Amino acid sequence: MTELRLNGKSDDGTHLSLIDNDGNEFSVRISDTLRATVNQPRLSAVPEQESSTISIKDIQRRLRAGDLAEELSRENNISIEKIERFSGPILQERIYIIDQAQQVSVRKEGSREPVNLLGVVVSRLAPRNIDLSEL
Repeated sequence: MTELRLNGKSDDGTHLSLIDNDGNEFSVRISDTLRATVNQPRLSAVPEQESSTISIKDIQRRLRAGDLAEELSRENNISIEKIERFSGPILQERIYIIDQAQQVSVRKEGSREPVNLLGVVVSRLAPRNIDLSEL
């Protein structure tokens, strides 16, 4: 296969002028097919640059909805590091909500002391020999 280099464009803009290593000139008509091929968002010979097509709000919304960072990275051609930069607030929100939920009173019986959600969960899992340190 002979390698060709771009030499320029014709005066009327309808053809490209190409030249090989021996100095032979070639001409290629600039067709709609050529334009579409060159303008494809992803050419296999050209390294793909990271382009954020998803906003930070959308990243965080999808993380809140349960999407994985790896999935977002792959779908949107964004580095996993960039996704993780925006996941911090979501993780902090989850920790806060879990802490709040654990303290909710789920049972108040007459003169007995109220029991919170964490206490109920621990009391139900203990007889099943589940290691509480792994929760």
